[in-house]
Amino acid sequence: MDRITHSIQDSGGLAREAAERFLDPCVRVSHVRIESKYRIARFALAVAKGNQGVHEVDIARWGLGVTHPTKVSSIGGKFMFDDDQETPNTLSSNFEFEVNGKKKMMEFEVRHWYSNHEAGIGGERQGNTIGNTFYGSNGYLVIDGYNKYTSFLGPKGEPGPARTDRDNHFENFIAGVRNRKREGFNAEIEEGAMSCVLVHLANVSYRLGRTLHWDEKTWTVKNDPEANKMLTREYRAPYIVPAKV
Repeated sequence: MDRITHSIQDSGGLAREAAERFLDPCVRVSHVRIESKYRIARFALAVAKGNQGVHEVDIARWGLGVTHPTKVSSIGGKFMFDDDQETPNTLSSNFEFEVNGKKKMMEFEVRHWYSNHEAGIGGERQGNTIGNTFYGSNGYLVIDGYNKYTSFLGPKGEPGPARTDRDNHFENFIAGVRNRKREGFNAEIEEGAMSCVLVHLANVSYRLGRTLHWDEKTWTVKNDPEANKMLTREYRAPYIVPAKV
């Protein structure tokens, strides 16, 4: 982050303070090219998975009725651009779960730049799309965005139940902040934290190039000290997060 680093080294007062706060716990680095805020992401698992994608993972977990994964595996790469981004822009991550002795699977894919639509998500509009598709024994259900779902049943994919509603997530959050009633939120904050666990594990799997086996009781990767070391980071004072909060 070139300009930010220089403001810390060469300027005082408000500029220095603002830059320090912007960096937060990150270890300071010098001479990193800036091209856009999304293309310098370090530990966010590409734009889609660590930013937008965690919301999709949240929906997928909710629909599958799962929490901790038992196994996580990611492959991908950084294509097209020559810059200082450290995360992949094309990535496929797979998560395996076990619920009451039965296995369930989630697949999350990030396809960079131009791509095709799937399962009717996005309709006829141009550009990239984001959504979820759930596959079952009698058909599949598609969630397009955050306020619409459609379903298709049987071998012929005949239209099934569908609904479009108003998206009130921001409204719900603001109302909860104002009235301080935790029970009124659409989702517990712990649900968001759990979805972040999946995203971080997918990131670690990609960086290490191997499958991770997760222990939900200890919140650690089984028999993999290198992976467990990546579950946290080196913090910069005074923004140090204690080992036990």
